Amino acid sequence: MVAHLMQSENAEHGLRYMDPRRDMGAVVDLIQAAFGDEIDPEGQRVLREMRLAARLAPWLGSWILGPGVYGSMIVGFVWLEGGQVVGHATVQRVDYEGSRWQIANVAVAAPYRGRGIGRALMEASLEHIRGQHGQWAVLQVRANNAPAVHLYRSLGFEEVGGESRWEADLSHRWPVRPTTPAVRLTSVSYRHFMAVQDLRARSLAEGGRWWWANRSPQLERTSLTTWLKRVLGLRTLYRWGYWEGKRLLACVTLLLDRTTRRAEFMVQVDRAHWGQWEDALIAWTVREAATRGMKRLSTRADLEHQALLESLRRAGFQERLRLLNMRKRIE
Repeated sequence: MVAHLMQSENAEHGLRYMDPRRDMGAVVDLIQAAFGDEIDPEGQRVLREMRLAARLAPWLGSWILGPGVYGSMIVGFVWLEGGQVVGHATVQRVDYEGSRWQIANVAVAAPYRGRGIGRALMEASLEHIRGQHGQWAVLQVRANNAPAVHLYRSLGFEEVGGESRWEADLSHRWPVRPTTPAVRLTSVSYRHFMAVQDLRARSLAEGGRWWWANRSPQLERTSLTTWLKRVLGLRTLYRWGYWEGKRLLACVTLLLDRTTRRAEFMVQVDRAHWGQWEDALIAWTVREAATRGMKRLSTRADLEHQALLESLRRAGFQERLRLLNMRKRIE
């Protein structure tokens, strides 16, 4: 382990493993302060569940997060000053083989920035990945967070594409937009799984294909809350596609949450047809969401898919956040 990782769990200064019994509530506060303006409703739900875990931690024990029941799959680090948590980072395996690990929620309280705490947290995270024989460390960082981008580059990370997050307010009158060239969308079911997977590979440029290899960009999350909503019919996923023969060339996935009246969607278009159908696909999605009573509509778009970004802007969506994907080869 990194030389400056504290050996004593009772020490009040420096780096140590996160202990949810003591640290979870402070970590949530730190994440909220550091990323509050960019946390979407789903992220806020995760933070609420973390706060609940913090309250349950005295009874459930420190294995909630850290080198316990999760083993090597997920671990958290914190930095203490005077016994207070002022820095945090999480490391989690993101594929079945354990070759890729994601470093997330790297946050340092504002008064303590510029003192090397972020670098120490990153070094501990990278050493943990190395100890688990991981081949790649990956992370996402806000594109306009220059100090963080500089830190990651200095540690050997390189950019590999990115994503942009957009949102629109459907509560106001939505302008009528042409849908030409016409696309005839039909329902896509689970029996079309392989066609959807094949389109996913064809809808991404080189950076996106590497980033999403062995995993899929998903709208649906797994939690007790989302499971209950699905059972009660309050959270529903729809998928439509445009086919030429038996080949799926475009697909729209729409996830509705009737309790919040928010919807998320994802557009995928075969790279050979970028710039051809994006306007029509977005117009279709807006109509479907509005018809079902949704008031907010959000999406994520690959930065390499410029035609989609331009279509979203033309349709009146506002860009909330732009993230860079970064990777580092673990030697």
